[in-house]
Amino acid sequence: MKEERSTHREPTPEQLRFREIDEALRSKLKGSLDVLVNDISRQFEQESTAKGASVGDLKPPPTNYFRAIALQHLFCRLCSADPDSFAGGSSDIGDPAIKNLKNIAATWTSQSGAGPKQPQQDM
Repeated sequence: MKEERSTHREPTPEQLRFREIDEALRSKLKGSLDVLVNDISRQFEQESTAKGASVGDLKPPPTNYFRAIALQHLFCRLCSADPDSFAGGSSDIGDPAIKNLKNIAATWTSQSGAGPKQPQQDM
């Protein structure tokens, strides 16, 4: 009888270390984003209260606005471009980052069963 070989290999020490670093980075990033969202919400509430309006009277900017700004700033920071003007930066970093985002979107779309959506306008 022929012995079956497992195709699963144990990770190398380098791969294990990379996983540790990756998990720590993801944890810090999630924590930072949570703090940012909470700070923005709190600041919006404080400013609207200070101006004499109840929070219910004022609508915060659309969530998609914050997503777009966060993504723009992250992209600019990664490729060393100016986040205010989008000038400068390295296309050697920016181009692969855009390709990666497109691959992430394609994978997400195929796994979630979602099809391409038309851009929505926030009100």
